[in-house]
Amino acid sequence: MSEREIAMELTYENMKSFMERYFRDYSSHVNSVESIDQLDELYTANFTSIVYMHAKGMKYPFVRTGREEFKKSLVQGHVSIRENLFPNNIIIDEKKKIAGVLLTSEKTIMKTGEKYVFDGIGFYHLCTHEENKIKIERLDIFCDDPDKLNKVYFQTMSELSG
Repeated sequence: MSEREIAMELTYENMKSFMERYFRDYSSHVNSVESIDQLDELYTANFTSIVYMHAKGMKYPFVRTGREEFKKSLVQGHVSIRENLFPNNIIIDEKKKIAGVLLTSEKTIMKTGEKYVFDGIGFYHLCTHEENKIKIERLDIFCDDPDKLNKVYFQTMSELSG
């Protein structure tokens, strides 16, 4: 069985392997309009992302429903920012089918080269999919410094539009 065909069974080993691959694939494809669709194999079609931070002009918490809506927001948010995610610790709850991840997000503003580092906690709710693959059906994410994250995204987006 190849790495891309992780077995349907949600065992500790399979969930851990999936999450390790997830972080490699996310960082490889999130910054590219050309390859963002490669993320489809990681998320269910009805994927929900819930970001627990106050974002300027956004309802709290910030919810994106559906894989396509999520990818659209990623593309919009990464027009001028390059993001890489690094898992510091992956905690698997086999019974609840959740991977809790202490992670670091490194965001680089492409125009200036400035780097911003954020720590966060993500709860990745996993399921098996009819394609016999593990996928993420929901992500709850918490950021250590929402004000700094808002500044990075909104300042960069206003520079692009201005």
